[in-house]
Amino acid sequence: MNFQQINEQTSNVKWLVYVVKRYLRLSPLVMVVGALYLGLWPLLGEGPVYPRDAPDHAACQDNWFYTALLINNYIGVGNICFPWTWYISADFQFYLLCPLFMIPLVRGWKKTGTLTALTLIVASTVTTGVISDMKKLPEMELQYETADAGIR
Repeated sequence: MNFQQINEQTSNVKWLVYVVKRYLRLSPLVMVVGALYLGLWPLLGEGPVYPRDAPDHAACQDNWFYTALLINNYIGVGNICFPWTWYISADFQFYLLCPLFMIPLVRGWKKTGTLTALTLIVASTVTTGVISDMKKLPEMELQYETADAGIR
């Protein structure tokens, strides 16, 4: 079921199916991979310096449900279970928000859709700048190579 099909059928149930299908496609796989990781870790090595538990074991005991709900990139960030799953959570959240911004484009409201897209681009840029300034993050130094002086 794609966005165009859901838009044609205005039932709220279709929107729920849109979300549930995506969740059921992502979440079980994340949890199976996580369970295999935690379960197989002790079998992958041995020795006096090899850690008995996986590095994320303690975090997973406390925060596994954040990962299962695909909200681990917002809640429990300092003690995240399976840190590599932040991307899957972000992808799911963008998937949830996408219809809100796609409706004007699909329904033929090109000016509204364009204005929405430009507003999001400007808001994202300003937010990044404000957060960087508030946290006093260093500027990124660009390195480029010139023919006469090497890398600058």
